[in-house]
Amino acid sequence: MSVVRKRRVRLTYPPVLLDQPILYRLITQFDVVINVVEASVDTEQGWFVLDVEGSAAAVVQALRWLAEQGLQVEDVPKS
Repeated sequence: MSVVRKRRVRLTYPPVLLDQPILYRLITQFDVVINVVEASVDTEQGWFVLDVEGSAAAVVQALRWLAEQGLQVEDVPKS
């Protein structure tokens, strides 16, 4: 059985990616579950705070993929 990992991250989108289905691709390609904790999106900018949960390997690969797509990915400490 694989270890389940949950990480809270803040994703900041560059304007050119705001119309892309990034979260859909994240879920379908990496078999992770996300929970949107906070978000702010408009036509100029966007950011999300997400809990990302899945196998340890899937979470690491998913977050690496987000960075490779051009999103800024920052860990958020849980309060």
